[in-house]
Amino acid sequence: MYPNRIITSDYIVIDLTKEYTGATPYVGKENYSVVNMSGLSDEEFTKNYADDLRTYQPYVIISRDMYEAIREYSTNEERERKRDALFNEPLSIEIAETILIDELSSPVRICESKEILSILVDRILSLPDNQGSRLYKRYVLGLTTREISQQEHVTVDTIQKCLLEARNSIKHVFRELEVISHD
Repeated sequence: MYPNRIITSDYIVIDLTKEYTGATPYVGKENYSVVNMSGLSDEEFTKNYADDLRTYQPYVIISRDMYEAIREYSTNEERERKRDALFNEPLSIEIAETILIDELSSPVRICESKEILSILVDRILSLPDNQGSRLYKRYVLGLTTREISQQEHVTVDTIQKCLLEARNSIKHVFRELEVISHD
């Protein structure tokens, strides 16, 4: 899910030079951010993991709380970017169609309504992270449930149940709006 990160039970290493590219590239002096997930003080953490961390110099250590705050901010920024793109990018309707293709006989007709599409996108964006990312992987990237399960190191059954819950949540929006009436 995060190609620029190394994740262990005690720390996460983020390659800042690859994580922050594009319009606002990273210009800091540290190349890596190391998230201390161990519960140890920064001094103890640095001492215990000195050999591992040597590979990632120069780095900055951040706390789990700081990491969570940054992650939440990034998630909110991404949601705002997606909302802004909704009416400005022609692919947004194609993405909505792709997600709904299994559920509706004529998604194009339904997606013509900006209000309904906006509500749909809000529902998709409010799905738990694992449901949203798995929907994206399955219906936009076209990965199979087996490929997703291998990427995430979980069972195919787990992926299938998660996708079913996500699709049911989205279908519920259409039932609420009386766009569809079947189960």
